[in-house]
Amino acid sequence: MRPGSEKEGISRIVLGTVIGCGCGLLLCCLLLLVISAAFVSWEKLPYAALEGISLVISLFGGILAGFVGAKIVGRMGLIAGVCSAAAMLLILAAIGFVLTSSGSVSVASALTRACALLLSGAIGGMIATGQKQKIKRRK
Repeated sequence: MRPGSEKEGISRIVLGTVIGCGCGLLLCCLLLLVISAAFVSWEKLPYAALEGISLVISLFGGILAGFVGAKIVGRMGLIAGVCSAAAMLLILAAIGFVLTSSGSVSVASALTRACALLLSGAIGGMIATGQKQKIKRRK
């Protein structure tokens, strides 16, 4: 093992986590903009479906965050995906606490969102590193 290779591995995980989290959050913002533009043009807002729509959007963001994070790390897809999704979860939770004026957040809803986001990040990481590579055979 090279001296300093462990430090290089940790820095790649941090870099993958930060970039993956950023990509996931960017996808969430873009999807929210598209959905909100559709609701504005439709002139009806389905209040009952807002929680489900935001959960699905965050799942897509978690998959992308895990995928990008694991591709940057290059190995350990499950760990890199969960780290990216966990960073994304912390940022989304902080934004939610700041924007929620009443402070009434359902614990069951928060735990469901957290588990779903971490699982989607793990799935994205496994997809990124689980692709089979073609082996060239010599003739």
